Amino acid sequence: MRFENSNTEQPPFLVRPAPIAERNRPGSHGFGRGSLPSFGTREGIVRVPTLQEIERRLQALEDERDIRRVLVRYGFNADLGRSEAYAELFTEDGVLDLQPGLIEPSRYVGHDELLTMITGPAHKAIEGHCQHQMEGPPMIVYVDGDSAVAEGYSITYVREEDGTAQVLMNSFNRWTLKRTEGDWKIRECYRRPMGSEGQADVFKRTLS
Repeated sequence: MRFENSNTEQPPFLVRPAPIAERNRPGSHGFGRGSLPSFGTREGIVRVPTLQEIERRLQALEDERDIRRVLVRYGFNADLGRSEAYAELFTEDGVLDLQPGLIEPSRYVGHDELLTMITGPAHKAIEGHCQHQMEGPPMIVYVDGDSAVAEGYSITYVREEDGTAQVLMNSFNRWTLKRTEGDWKIRECYRRPMGSEGQADVFKRTLS
């Protein structure tokens, strides 16, 4: 690629300056017609994103990072018996929806019911020698303002008496989250085991 009106080779992604007359014009940024710079590539001229666009993209990346951390803490708290911290990752009306027949009841709503589940005999039987890997990979996160959806797989391991680790469950998960007072909280975890009839309904956002 070459500069306009020049025989000099233009390296990829080099900013193409405006003519001297335009660079000296009041209000000019030095890149032509007072606008943001454009970059020359082999495919042509690419407009540089505005500061507002960069801020939105950065916010989306930070939101995804924070959401993934919430899901990691979900597993850590469940594994290590941090029952109240586990429940507090959910909104006040947060929901855990599991496969009917896998555990009864299979749907828990609100902190009190979530505490009943996480401190119940089914979970206590594996607590301290289990490992919930909830954050993928793979996982896709969609952020829309103060709401988000994350869809992906999870694996739960349990350590047996002989010291070996066995897979307790492979699951399909859809997490719905809400930003509350600056923090991301889980509104619903909808989980179905691999091979179950309901697994096709889990990845609604990704497969729509």
